[in-house]
Amino acid sequence: MLLTYVVKKMALLYYFIFLRGVINFVKKRILIIFTGGTITMKDYNGSIDISKKILSKINSSTLLSNFDLNVEVEIFSSKPSPKFSISDMLVLGKFIDEKISCNSYDGFVIAHGTDTIEETSFFLNLYFSNLSVPIVLTGSMKVFSDNLYDGYDNLISSIFVASSTQTKNYGVLVIFKNIIMSALHVSKFHTENLDSFKSIDFPNVGTIDSNNINFHFKPNRFNLPKIDSINDDVFIYKTYSGDSGYFLENSNINYSALVIEGFGSGNVSEFLLPKIKDLLSNGIPVAICTRVPEGPLKTNYNYPGGGNNLRELGCIFYNSIDSHKMRIFLAYLISCKFSFYEINNFFNLMYNNV
Repeated sequence: MLLTYVVKKMALLYYFIFLRGVINFVKKRILIIFTGGTITMKDYNGSIDISKKILSKINSSTLLSNFDLNVEVEIFSSKPSPKFSISDMLVLGKFIDEKISCNSYDGFVIAHGTDTIEETSFFLNLYFSNLSVPIVLTGSMKVFSDNLYDGYDNLISSIFVASSTQTKNYGVLVIFKNIIMSALHVSKFHTENLDSFKSIDFPNVGTIDSNNINFHFKPNRFNLPKIDSINDDVFIYKTYSGDSGYFLENSNINYSALVIEGFGSGNVSEFLLPKIKDLLSNGIPVAICTRVPEGPLKTNYNYPGGGNNLRELGCIFYNSIDSHKMRIFLAYLISCKFSFYEINNFFNLMYNNV
């Protein structure tokens, strides 16, 4: 009996001294990746390295005080986001993928310029179809020297969400003002407000409230392979009232695909039809989007250039994807070596199931 008692006490002592100590030292590792943009700008003239200031703020954060986190920073680039190309997005994806394959980090936060954060997040959502760790993007609407600088709060909220194991089940996310949005649906709706981002036609993924993450909506995911290179010969054409089709007809561009930003629920001028038919007959995908910020595409109209007419010709329709995201989508699918028919079937299946 005495021996059994001593063994139990020794085992308990072993747990508290050794095992519990080891558990306490196993911190979650979160990597912040800076790509440039307003969040890193002292003023409107250029970028600065704010990583030390960021880490100091994180260490004093009330939101993160209850979590044992090891937050690290890497500077990926210092580009204003209009300069962040689709090729840069692929390099960023490969950079993160390498970190994931080494089991280096438990979550990633990407600090990005707000002008093209929609496109980069959307690309990464395609590239990481099956997330093993959370990936969150955020930015700042105000420069570092502005009294309303929102970079710190957005980063801290993003770190909080990226440290949750649940987050990876919702795809790549974008966070501003404690609102969690899907990369699939997020859009920038104002040029300077702090709450410039919102979801189009779908609910937000969730919200951050005190020390809780409240998930409300799970977006669709795409099961796509990772790509090694990207075809960037996908162009956007924005039509307009009275469009004669002259510019589109006479543009000497070697398209891999074309995205047309049309009217209303997905309609264009009939004068665009000759070029559209020519592209489709040569196996070049043509996608129809709308210049209207909200609302679904419909194929109700049968007149020449109407949505139903375009769909019957073989144009791609997919709801709640604006033209700049559709450009990324088509470039990605083409880079997956999908054929013209595979791309059309891919979108037809999704359109019919929305």
